[in-house]
Amino acid sequence: MWRGGGRATDASRYRGRGPPILPTRHGHTERSEREQNHGQSAHASLSERDRRDAAALAERLSSVSVDRIVWSPLARSLETAAFLAAGRDVRVEPDRRLTELDYGRWEGVVREEIEARFPGEYEQYDADPSRHHVGGGENGEQVATRVRSRESFEISGGGF
Repeated sequence: MWRGGGRATDASRYRGRGPPILPTRHGHTERSEREQNHGQSAHASLSERDRRDAAALAERLSSVSVDRIVWSPLARSLETAAFLAAGRDVRVEPDRRLTELDYGRWEGVVREEIEARFPGEYEQYDADPSRHHVGGGENGEQVATRVRSRESFEISGGGF
């Protein structure tokens, strides 16, 4: 997933040949500095830095034909989608399968608090994030399965 680093400066390479899906995501939020787990329920707006990044991404992609913009139903994702949709006649729709990891009782909590309140859990997660249910929420495999169901649907020609 492209997050703004190593910027794509020439959008013309995408014209007429794909990619059919160009994933991006929200970046820096007001909670990022503290490395706070955002998850699905902790509200976090984009920071001014990421608003500038989203506007720059929209400008770089302005010459790319876009059929629709699909976003996770989180406010920070909608903010990013709004930048990308500005000035385009394009469908913008949420899809829950794209929602961030469910951090369970870790949502909105920083690492130091996790280690103090839930001894040993962070070490278990760090050792195997694909299988450890973070804070009693999802694990990496569950998220991958959820997102893959979206990709399979798109690539197979499914529609909305």
